Amino acid sequence: MATAPVTPQETTSTAATTTTTTSSTTSTAPIPPTPEGSACQQACIKRVAGGCYADCRSSCGRATGALPKCQRSCRNAQCSSLRKFCAPTPDTDFTINNPQGLNPDYFACCQINGDCEDDDEDTLSCNTTTTVSTTTTSSSSTSTIAGSTTTTLIPPTTTTTFPR
Repeated sequence: MATAPVTPQETTSTAATTTTTTSSTTSTAPIPPTPEGSACQQACIKRVAGGCYADCRSSCGRATGALPKCQRSCRNAQCSSLRKFCAPTPDTDFTINNPQGLNPDYFACCQINGDCEDDDEDTLSCNTTTTVSTTTTSSSSTSTIAGSTTTTLIPPTTTTTFPR
């Protein structure tokens, strides 16, 4: 009895993965280019954002138009801290010795100078920004076995990251 020769089946496989990342930054209403608060608030801003301000002076050099923009970026990056430490609430009592969460130097300056009643979040000239990053990954796999093709699409996976 004779048998026919066995032909090996041809197998090829292809896989593709696509990753797309998008990022968006949002902020609130326009704000003044420079802080407008009291001298105490100005000093508090410099204490909180001082390291970044120093980087701006170093990086901008003689580009005097760039320095205020760089410093505004510093304030925006530190806006949550500035609001916490350098802007009193309507309930802040400067007649007691408890800084009530404010920066102690700012609080003491306000007690001594008495000119912080108009300081608020608006006079800080900062804007809280939120950056949202989204990554979508999709994959597909194609296999060919002896003249027949199978394509498998793997559903995309989306990951959205919000800052803390």
